[in-house]
Parts: sequence; structure tokens; C-alpha cells
Amino acid sequence: MQRCIMPMVCRNEEFKLLHNNFVHRSKNPLKKMQSLIALCGKLIKILFAMVIKGVAYDPTQVICHLTNLQTEQNAA
Repeated sequence: MQRCIMPMVCRNEEFKLLHNNFVHRSKNPLKKMQSLIALCGKLIKILFAMVIKGVAYDPTQVICHLTNLQTEQNAA
């Protein structure tokens, strides 16, 4: 899984944003390899939902919780 997530972080804007958020967040930042493992889990969840629900990939769904977290951090 690590071999397929590394190119996704390089080429996919949503995964790049998530990786940067995981590594550079102020509370509990992850190391780069830990971030890649977390993104592997995220990719598995996305692929599973796409297969089970029969929906296409939606980039807004991938980063929707990221914008919610950023607004909560700004409010605090």
C-alpha cells in the first residue's frame, strides 16, 4: 500500500493537502511515514465506499473534514 500512496501524495491535490495537514498540524503532528500509513487507511476507506455504494471519486468528499478541522482550529 505504501508504494501506491506515495505517487498519490505527489500527484493528487487532495492527498497532498491531507499529507501536509497531518505533518504540519500544531496539535499531534505525524512523522512523514506515519502520515503515509494514515493515508493508506484513508485510501482503503475511499475505495471500499466507491465499490459498495457504486459512486465515482469525489474530491470534495476527501477533504471535507479537513476544512471542518481548520475552521475549528481558527475559532479556538
